[in-house]
Amino acid sequence: MMKFRGLLAMALAVGLFGFVAFSASAYTLKDPKYTIKQVMKAVEGKGALKDKVASGKATAAEKDKLVEYATALAETPCPKGDEESWKTKTKAFLEACKKVQAGEKDAVKAFGKANNCKGCHDAHK
Repeated sequence: MMKFRGLLAMALAVGLFGFVAFSASAYTLKDPKYTIKQVMKAVEGKGALKDKVASGKATAAEKDKLVEYATALAETPCPKGDEESWKTKTKAFLEACKKVQAGEKDAVKAFGKANNCKGCHDAHK
């Protein structure tokens, strides 16, 4: 009887911990504004933002939109591969986009380095 009570108490504790952890994560996760496909189409597609940024011809509104897309990408869960790699790559991309938006010196160079399509596609697509 004592053993049963101990097991029951342990099961309840584990269940409560799991419920609390799940509930907390449900409140911290948010859906990104754009899907990966939408971001890729805008950044890499016809009339791509990346080309305008690289050439220095992007308008302030386009730079703002680029940061919006990069933010959505960083908020998206890793589709495939190593989660830490995904976070590192998307964070670097977002930071480079913010530098471009702010007009920082050497921002375009940083953007070119962080905008490594093959690096992400090989690891996460």
